[in-house]
Amino acid sequence: MFNYKYLYYCRNDGIGFQYTCISKLLNVAISENATLLVDWRNLSFFKLRRQEFSVDRLHEFFLIKHAHIVYDPHEIDRILLDHPDEVLGIDMGKHHNPHPQAASHIRFANFHELGLEFDNKCEWLGPYISLRGECFEKFLNHRPIAKRCIGIHARLGNGEMLNNPLMRQRMDIPVERFFEEIDKHDDTQILVCTDSPAFLSACMDRYGNQVVAVPRSMPDENEGPGHAAGKKPRNIELDGYELLGDSLVELLLLGECRFLICNASLFTVHARKFRQVPHIVLTNGGADYGLLV
Repeated sequence: MFNYKYLYYCRNDGIGFQYTCISKLLNVAISENATLLVDWRNLSFFKLRRQEFSVDRLHEFFLIKHAHIVYDPHEIDRILLDHPDEVLGIDMGKHHNPHPQAASHIRFANFHELGLEFDNKCEWLGPYISLRGECFEKFLNHRPIAKRCIGIHARLGNGEMLNNPLMRQRMDIPVERFFEEIDKHDDTQILVCTDSPAFLSACMDRYGNQVVAVPRSMPDENEGPGHAAGKKPRNIELDGYELLGDSLVELLLLGECRFLICNASLFTVHARKFRQVPHIVLTNGGADYGLLV
């Protein structure tokens, strides 16, 4: 297909987008006997809070073990400097971030323009994620509970500032729509994962001790999701590493549930596609902004 030893990937999006794109590119890397360079220095969890990316800090929460993946920035810079002609930068989709200075001298191409397709029988990232520390304990403690639960993922924005109307539309799902689906499952526990404290509170008010919520770092109401700023500035005072780790715990726990109710988001790709959890996706006017891989 092409003669490159390395694929370079750098996006600043949330963990669902990261999980999906890295899974896609990992399959390409394996099929081409290449190495995927995952540059997380511009990841919004860190960049928003002016935190430098550190592999050591990341490994306090989780690590990725795969022979075809490198995410150590020092090793990435060495490869970019010593072997630029052997590296192909990949833009994922129509909307990509500006290319980092470190990768300004390599060739970039759009994933779809290269004719690279995502096979459903793909190598998903999930099995190669190893949780550490408190993240491991949270997952271990909640996994048996999640297996009995209906999983709920409500990606509602929490005051996130968005310019794209389709992105806004897929989050404008009334709370009552979620309740209608939850009420079809009588007297069952529900694992609630959301970016909105108000949604979690509404679920607790309605369903009481049926609600299971993982203790986690979370922005306050209207401060945006963990990976993006909202209408208030205090979100940036939170630890991006803790937010990322806790988000990953919830992403993986949703894959343990017996059923999933969600709106359009790549956060649930692990549960819907890799773990094959039966699910219903609540849409708004049919626009999903391509977030239902």
